Amino acid sequence: MPTVTTLEDYKNRFEQALLPIKKETLDPQLTAFLEKQFGELEDYLRRFPKESFWTILPYVMGIDAKLVLFIELIRLDEFDAAEILRIIETDYKTYTKELCGYDLSMEPPHSLIFQVL
Repeated sequence: MPTVTTLEDYKNRFEQALLPIKKETLDPQLTAFLEKQFGELEDYLRRFPKESFWTILPYVMGIDAKLVLFIELIRLDEFDAAEILRIIETDYKTYTKELCGYDLSMEPPHSLIFQVL
């Protein structure tokens, strides 16, 4: 897997993941959600030189978790737009922990990947 080195690389990866889904058929709520997440990510990255890496990283990790959940859930036909957004907002802070095999009651090891806001 090639390394992501720019915001455009990052966004293009998500666009590629959406290719099997006709983007123009997405519910407007879901399109707005995607645009909001990419907009917030751009805002955080623009502030990087002005703010501490340690302050911004948890928010960037949160946006990444939301976007990965979005890609996973959009492929399932069983959820409508409202349910997809509810699941994302409910689960994104613990998504990486679960992905790494940790139960929600377990304390994960110290790592930046678990620093999600």
